[in-house]
Amino acid sequence: MRAEIVAFVTQLIAAAARKGAPSPERRMAAAEVSGLAHALVGAAESLADWVGDGAEPDGTSAQEAAATLMNFAWAGLGSLLRGQGWSPAR
Repeated sequence: MRAEIVAFVTQLIAAAARKGAPSPERRMAAAEVSGLAHALVGAAESLADWVGDGAEPDGTSAQEAAATLMNFAWAGLGSLLRGQGWSPAR
C-alpha cells in the first residue's frame, strides 16, 4: 500500500514540477521528485502516528493534522517549484 501511495504522490509532484518550473533548466530531476514523495509520505505517516497515539494533550483532530502537513509541505514545495531550493553553505 505504501508503495502505491508513494507512486501516486510522485506523479502529483512531477506534474506540479512540470507545470510550475520557471524554465526547462530548472525542472526537478526524477530522483529529486521521488525523494520528495518519499519524504512527504513519511512525514504524513509520522504525523498520523503522532495524532493517533494521543500524545498531544489537546487532542489534535485529523483536520488539524492535515492542515499542519499542508503548511509544512506547501511552503517547501512552493519554493522548490519557483527554483528556490536550499543548499548548504560552502
